[in-house]
Amino acid sequence: MKNDRLRILLRWQATREKVIETIKRKGWVWLNFIPENQDGPSEWIWLIDPEHTFHYIEDAFHGLRYVIFQGPDKNKIAAHLVSELEHFDSSDILRLWDNASNLQVKIEAANALGVGAPIEPDSEFIKRITEGFFHSDSNVRYAAVLAAAYTQWDNFLSLFEQLSQNDPVDEIRTAASNIQNAYSYYSNQEQ
Repeated sequence: MKNDRLRILLRWQATREKVIETIKRKGWVWLNFIPENQDGPSEWIWLIDPEHTFHYIEDAFHGLRYVIFQGPDKNKIAAHLVSELEHFDSSDILRLWDNASNLQVKIEAANALGVGAPIEPDSEFIKRITEGFFHSDSNVRYAAVLAAAYTQWDNFLSLFEQLSQNDPVDEIRTAASNIQNAYSYYSNQEQ
C-alpha cells in the first residue's frame, strides 16, 4: 500500500557500503536482494521487525539511490536512521530544480523530483514537475514524464493525456500514453 511507505532520496556520500554498515549496526535481518531487471532497479531488503521493512534501492536508470521504509510506524523508524545517512529533504530537492544551471543538471533535478517526492501530492513538487512537462528541451520533458510517473499522483493524468497527443517527440508521446494506460489499468484493479 502506497501510504504505508516512506521514500527518502540519498545524497551521493551515502554509499551502499555506508547504508549496509549502518543497517548491520541496527541488527536488522537481511531478507532479499532483487537484481536490476526490466521491471525495476536493484533492491536490497531487510526486516526491521514483524511489521516493518527497509529497502535500499539503486536506480541506475535515474542515477539515484534511495531508501524506503515500509510499515505503520515508518516515520518514527526512519527518523532514527536518516540522521545517520546523508539524504535530501524536500527543500533540497526543490532547490536542485530551481538552481539547475544547465540541461543535464535540470534532467537530474527532474529525476530527483520524482524519486524524492513525498508519498502524498505536494504543490511545490507538482509545480516543478509540471514546468518540466512544458520545458523546451525534449530530454527535460521526458525526465519530467518519468518523474510524474514515479510519484504515482493522479494530478498529472491530464498532462499525460496532453503530452501523449501533442508532444512533437514520439518517445515522449509514447511514454506519456503508456503511463496514462498504466494509471487506468491500476485504477481499475483497485476498484
